[in-house]
Amino acid sequence: METIAKESTSFDEKGKFAASVLLSKDQWDLTKLIEELHHTLKSTINFIKNSNDILIFDVEGNRIVITKIPLKLPNANAELAARDNYMWKEANEVAVNHSSHIFVAVVGLDDNILIRATLFSQIITICCKQKYASAVYYNKVLFEPNLYIKLFESTQKNELPIFNWIWFELSRKNCSITCCTRGLKKLGYDEIEVLNIQDTPAHVRDYLATIVTYILENKVNLINMKELRLSGHKPHQIEYSKSSLSTEPKTIKISYDPFC
Repeated sequence: METIAKESTSFDEKGKFAASVLLSKDQWDLTKLIEELHHTLKSTINFIKNSNDILIFDVEGNRIVITKIPLKLPNANAELAARDNYMWKEANEVAVNHSSHIFVAVVGLDDNILIRATLFSQIITICCKQKYASAVYYNKVLFEPNLYIKLFESTQKNELPIFNWIWFELSRKNCSITCCTRGLKKLGYDEIEVLNIQDTPAHVRDYLATIVTYILENKVNLINMKELRLSGHKPHQIEYSKSSLSTEPKTIKISYDPFC
């Protein structure tokens, strides 16, 4: 059970999404979950497996697994992930007190990664509505479940729910801000950084979020590019080099030129 609960982060796993919804009590409402799956997915679901602790079914060529595991996340993963969420001060308490988790995986064979990612976020949102849902563990970060729901459900038609897919990690050193993505590799792209910026954390994060949105919407691969030109703006310089992150050998570095 501990093996299945570990989140996959290998670049070879692009297009394969997995996360855990932590539970404060080892209990889920399976009837409610199935009802909300039918309602949200707006289709008849033919379950490959449907038991008290696991659901397996297919949607438009994607295999979905939802299972309740009566264990905490292994290796103190939840507690470690709580440290990285600068937006949620109660994260560590929630991590310590969770008793079990719902593991969700969505995989498929086609190249519609963004469609699969959206389906994955839909499933996670449904699981977040369980009575004892206390956190979402994804990209090695712990998310507040109501915020996860709000971010996904407030996404307008034809917009991408990038804040459900990608964590924008911020760090400060000598009054400078560095921001890097965590989650782009699962969407088939290298992680991106902006380094040592003299601006507010919110401005730096929003800048990188805009770049990420452009890349995903236009299927732009930056790895062999020297600059990125967005309509009406000066070119953004690009470098593919050794990462400042311990988890990545190389990342895309992009120059900082705010859109204002």
